[in-house]
Amino acid sequence: MGAEGDADAERRHGLHLLSAAAALRFAALLFVGIFPALVFARPVLTVEAEISADLRRVWGLIRVEDGEGLSFADPLARLPEPEDDLVLTRTYSGPPEQGSTRLEPLGEGLYWFETRLPRRLGDLGVEPGEAMWANGGFLPQPLVNGRVAPLVWTASARLPPGVMGALNGVAGEGALRFEGVADRLSLAAMVDGRLTTLAPGLTLLERGPRRHRRDEELRALYALLPTRAPLLIVETGDQRRLARPGPGMLFLAELAFRLTPPLPRLHRAGVLEGMLVATLDVEELWWRQLAARALAQEATARARAEAAAAARLGGWIPVVDALVYSGRAPFHAEVFSETYPGDPLRDDLAELFNPEEVGGVAAVKLDDRYGPGTASALTARLLAGDDPPTACAAIGVPLAELLAWRAPTATQDLRLSVRPALGEPGWRVEVRREAPPEAPVEPVVVVIDGERYLWDAPPGGSESWSWPRTARPGVSSWIPRATSSRPAPPGTPGRLGWCPCSTPRPRASTSPSASSPARPPCACAAATTPERPLTSASTPTSRCAPGSASGSPPGRGRSKIAASARTTS
Repeated sequence: MGAEGDADAERRHGLHLLSAAAALRFAALLFVGIFPALVFARPVLTVEAEISADLRRVWGLIRVEDGEGLSFADPLARLPEPEDDLVLTRTYSGPPEQGSTRLEPLGEGLYWFETRLPRRLGDLGVEPGEAMWANGGFLPQPLVNGRVAPLVWTASARLPPGVMGALNGVAGEGALRFEGVADRLSLAAMVDGRLTTLAPGLTLLERGPRRHRRDEELRALYALLPTRAPLLIVETGDQRRLARPGPGMLFLAELAFRLTPPLPRLHRAGVLEGMLVATLDVEELWWRQLAARALAQEATARARAEAAAAARLGGWIPVVDALVYSGRAPFHAEVFSETYPGDPLRDDLAELFNPEEVGGVAAVKLDDRYGPGTASALTARLLAGDDPPTACAAIGVPLAELLAWRAPTATQDLRLSVRPALGEPGWRVEVRREAPPEAPVEPVVVVIDGERYLWDAPPGGSESWSWPRTARPGVSSWIPRATSSRPAPPGTPGRLGWCPCSTPRPRASTSPSASSPARPPCACAAATTPERPLTSASTPTSRCAPGSASGSPPGRGRSKIAASARTTS
């Protein structure tokens, strides 16, 4: 905050804006992804794979039937590489490696493949002789019209002796077999691995010491699922993402819930969202991501609010201060429920081959544009069996608007300022959006002392509001923290540790409001409704008391000064 009382916040998103021609191609691909049955017969693949004793190599045969429109791609060649030292050390446990994949056609829809996995942390890599994780990527990825899409699989994988493994939720030793519809094959293997049944339908594949606190958290989160679909959780060494869902599986970082109480609650939303993506009965991944974000945010609102309050109270402790404000702590985006993914390496299969924003972003924009609870209402229709066009029509949301949000987000800046009004008493709140002319209109929500304003922001536009009161207004929203690793000063938007009603006061020597009355205490109220199982007709479990900074769930990662077009840099 400057001496004149300015408070500016810039947010950037590093994706490239599609050209007009690319946008048309993207729309055509969306049609194929949403209505596959109308466009092509779903390919059928039979896979027989074997894993080497050191777990580094996977080889076998692939047979394709009804393969019109199907092609193969090498996911290892598409893996992005870290651009800074922090991401580098969280991606590789040793020197960087890429791995390799070979595919040889044998005729009549039969192929031979061999893959050498890289020594890499996450859900696609190996610790030689100890463990391997492949959330897809251990074989050439079959694509339908250039995209990752649901296919019919009959797959088997043979494990080395003494190794425990899993294939699309099927766990055990020896030979694993999966039959069903999925967009990928997810494989894991561990020397001296251990299978533990945490609850009926919930199984954990891990190694090393048992972690009872984490197991209790997983049981509690699994109980919140709308249906108790079987779920296998696989422990990984991931340091960039808290949870990565696969078909019937969740690759969970071993650092999950390793925080001082009550801060482990901050991991609940991210883990629950991953569980939902892995288990919800919504066929297409993007719509499943949208539904999972809506349900997870709704179910964990209270836990996030309580953990946020604890983080603020403990902000004087260096480790807590670093967790809340530095932006460099592991899983920062998941911990603070930021709208956009915080991992700078988009290395999931769908992120590598499907040029689109994750579905969770659209869930947040829905609530911004049409009011809290809209994404949950859409989710209820999807879980009831409606297809996306029918579900959107039922709740009065244009399908075309959601599809526009599905495209990669344009590079854009949002700048919000609060300054004394010129020539009149009070204050002037202004939001400016800088974006390419081709960028779509973006919903921006600004809350001024409890009053909510929605602005449909065009590229290069601005909007302002007058606040005639003497005291400086409390302006807030829930834009996510930028993904930049640069430390930010107090008051940076999207910091969960900052109460939306309590921005640092202007310096008394220069601020026009230095002599104004002190602001009243924060009126934000955490939800009093206990966490409960989610249903298809569930309603939000959080609220703010009258006069609070926002009507959205507490603890979403807001600050005194922010704008909610939800951009990242």
